[in-house]
Amino acid sequence: METLLQDLRYGVRTLLKSPVYTVVTIIVLALGIGANTAIFSVVNGVLLRPLPYKYPDRIVSVLAVDHGKPSNSHSPANYTDLKNQNQSFEYLSAYCDYPVGLVGAGEPRSLTGAIVSSEFFDLLGIEPAIGRTFHSEDGKSSGPRLAVLSHKLWQSAFNEDKNIVGRQVTVKNEPFTITGVMPPGFAFPEKIEIWLLAQKQVPEPPFSVEQYETQRSLNYFQVMGRLKPGVSVESAQADLGTIAARLQHDFPDANDQKGLIVRPLQSYLVKDVRASLLVLLGAVAAVLLIAVANVANLSLARSATRQQEMAIRVALGASRFRIVRQLLTESLLLSCLGGAGGLLLSLWGTSVLISLSPEDIPRLKDVTVDARVFVFTVVVSILAGVLFGLSPSIQSSKPNLNEDLKEGSRGSTATGRRFRSSLVIAEVALSMVLLISAGLMIKSFARLQEVNMGFNPANVLVAQIGLPEKKYSKDEQMIDFVERLIPKIKSLPGVVNVGTSTTTPYSNSDIDFSFQIEGRPVNPNEKLDARFDAVSPDFFTTFQTPLIKGRFFTDRDSANAPEVSIINQTMAKRFFAGEDPIGKKLITGLGRGAREIVGVVGDVRYDALNEEPLPQIYNPVAQSPLPFICVVVRTSVPPMTLSQSLREQVWAVDKDQPIDELKDMDEYVSKSASQARFRTILLGAFSAIALVLAAVGIFGVIAYTVNQSTRELGIRMALGAQKSDVLKLVISHGMILTVIGIVIGLAGAFFLTQFLATLLYGVGTKDPATFASIPILLAVVSFVATYLPARRASRVDPLVAIRHE
Repeated sequence: METLLQDLRYGVRTLLKSPVYTVVTIIVLALGIGANTAIFSVVNGVLLRPLPYKYPDRIVSVLAVDHGKPSNSHSPANYTDLKNQNQSFEYLSAYCDYPVGLVGAGEPRSLTGAIVSSEFFDLLGIEPAIGRTFHSEDGKSSGPRLAVLSHKLWQSAFNEDKNIVGRQVTVKNEPFTITGVMPPGFAFPEKIEIWLLAQKQVPEPPFSVEQYETQRSLNYFQVMGRLKPGVSVESAQADLGTIAARLQHDFPDANDQKGLIVRPLQSYLVKDVRASLLVLLGAVAAVLLIAVANVANLSLARSATRQQEMAIRVALGASRFRIVRQLLTESLLLSCLGGAGGLLLSLWGTSVLISLSPEDIPRLKDVTVDARVFVFTVVVSILAGVLFGLSPSIQSSKPNLNEDLKEGSRGSTATGRRFRSSLVIAEVALSMVLLISAGLMIKSFARLQEVNMGFNPANVLVAQIGLPEKKYSKDEQMIDFVERLIPKIKSLPGVVNVGTSTTTPYSNSDIDFSFQIEGRPVNPNEKLDARFDAVSPDFFTTFQTPLIKGRFFTDRDSANAPEVSIINQTMAKRFFAGEDPIGKKLITGLGRGAREIVGVVGDVRYDALNEEPLPQIYNPVAQSPLPFICVVVRTSVPPMTLSQSLREQVWAVDKDQPIDELKDMDEYVSKSASQARFRTILLGAFSAIALVLAAVGIFGVIAYTVNQSTRELGIRMALGAQKSDVLKLVISHGMILTVIGIVIGLAGAFFLTQFLATLLYGVGTKDPATFASIPILLAVVSFVATYLPARRASRVDPLVAIRHE
């Protein structure tokens, strides 16, 4: 311990004597470690930290598989059979989230609500802050509807009323009795503000369906379970496989080619962001390696100036181990100081990352710099110190006493030069991989921005309204609401046109159903599915979706008129290839019978910018009304300036009707590209840092080589070498290192970019243009970094250089 303290004291004194080296090293390490810590804090909070529930490793999501495509969407009757027949679950719960209206707590407001079965809170093992949650007996009784509030809603809408338990509120136009308030921070599913107890042990659908609890083809809610102690995911999967086979046998019409699979809830929640975060973690680790390589080069250059010191210590009897330990102590001291700076930077960097992160990244509220992040920082700091300090330490521990004790010795060795060159090659190779990855991401994002969305989002205001089924239980009531609302909004100053639909692009809401084509034999191996939307006559004009063939809907397509539909181009190509779809009839189960196709419109990308359009069927809202209404308003003024006026027009039709969401359509579009934008910005930033560090590394090595070769260059020039010859000699040395690094980097990128395949759109992982242009960029930067010290070398005065030596 005493010798360790001696090493520390000596190391501090030595570093203070070299302030420029010390400060530069700490800054470079702090930047690299800080970036790694910030990214790891997000990875830790989103991917690694266990869910904050009881027995989180036993909580799973149960997915339904339809024709090989998994989704967390179940039907009531299938869920009931699954619950009664399984042998694997301690608890099984169903839940369905959608907007609900709250009346009686100030002005009408829309809440993100969840209809849940009675086992929901027991499964998660979360106790309320006030009152109680739901009991299994609650769902079986015919008593009042029950609700549990989020802590945030309790504060904002009920002024933290301590006597809230037992109070009645009107939700979905029904009276609900509040039983409890959840603790701060709890919100599952995310952003839920109120939990409502399911009426018949299964969540009721968001629209009126008689005897919904017996439905097997109506899939609309999610299912999760907590495994019994000792039951593995694999054994639960086998159990559910048996139940799925039984359902297929007993109810083939609704369960043909359907199955059930089990996934840990944590991995299911983060499935869409796992790849992006791991790619960013790999990228920032590469940046740290480049930074460490730069620091290692600095340390090698510094150790060369200390060879006389080391030679004297060896001559006085210091062992090789003692020298290595002393120098490693200095390196670890530097890396720990850099790690401390990096930890401080990460506190700022983590908040910046969270602010840049898309809203749909789950568990962002769990991202903090905790003990695990601290341990990560310490480990990374120690590894960095060992990596950049080991080679200089080993080389300094075996000095050549005959040479190093001479007064004019410069301390440079062939081994040291080769190692510094190897570090530069590694920097260039890592930079190459990062730059190509960033190039692919940038090109992919550019392609995403060029996608034809099928509509014009500019100057469009969207209001989403959910009509309560108790108040609007009849088709006539929903139709009347729409027909009264549209003229009121159209009369507002600045409104160009108004339309309504059931869903909006990029709003994470859709309705799918099966159909048949009249007169065409049913193929049991072909599944005819399409998205559904009920729209007003002016919807396509307002959205500026082009008509390809036929006609748009008109006011004549009323409830009593012949039933009609419009389809999109994808549906026309897929199901009516080589024939004219106009005049064909679809059997959809919506309405009185078969519906005639009267038009074909352009494809609209509803799900995401990077997802191809699906077959789509549009019906007139007067013939297929639903309680989900999206009011689409095209304006001649900034859309959000009309938000309050639009609310007032809705309240003029129904004073108790809240608006679920009110946004500029451009905001939906931006949100759809938010994840791609997030990873592109970060990967591009890391790549730019890597490029700068690589350039600095090349500059440093060439400048050091020039400094060490001053006498040699002076002799060459004294013997007749021209300035251009010296320039070529130095530049060729730097460019050879660059070319070797580029070749290695290209090989690495060729294999590593395959991990980006799921993150790219419209660009292959081996895109020729990217693989050709990035090496040129890196070569140009390297040339500039090499040219500066080469130019200095070409101006050496041979007489001065020789005399100096």
